[in-house]
Amino acid sequence: MEHYIIDSLNVINKSSFFKSKFSISKSSAIAAFCDKVCVYAGKCPSYKFTIVVDGTEMPNNPPYPNIKLISSGAVRTADDKIKEIINNSHSKKNIVVVSSDREVYNYARANTCKAMESDAFIKLLFPQDAPKPNTKQFYEKSEKPSHSSRKDFEEFKRLFSESNDEI
Repeated sequence: MEHYIIDSLNVINKSSFFKSKFSISKSSAIAAFCDKVCVYAGKCPSYKFTIVVDGTEMPNNPPYPNIKLISSGAVRTADDKIKEIINNSHSKKNIVVVSSDREVYNYARANTCKAMESDAFIKLLFPQDAPKPNTKQFYEKSEKPSHSSRKDFEEFKRLFSESNDEI
């Protein structure tokens, strides 16, 4: 069972959707983020989600039993709280830390946890917005040239002409 530990404000600040909610209020952005995590959690019922919020301003806990919303408190940062959760965990290999903060990301990796950039997590929450591969561009770029230049032709002629028989 994977346990996602999410730096909520880090993810919120990477998404235009959540940032627009943040302009209304921090708690409305966190509530919108929790709603999206709830939808994703419904698809992954065996996963656990811990959403860490900077400060003490908190919306109500999400209605799913596998999602926990915790505050870092007035004095500590979400980064410190995430590190504390990692340190107190008995099964670090099941933890996936979601943050684009290099210090938190590297701390998770150094403690044998998986780490995921905020942008990658946003793509899980909004799969319909993920960029589609440009197949036309893929097929147009070939590693083999479609034709030879005059210079290439002259080089081949020089290298492989019958007058250069050295065998």
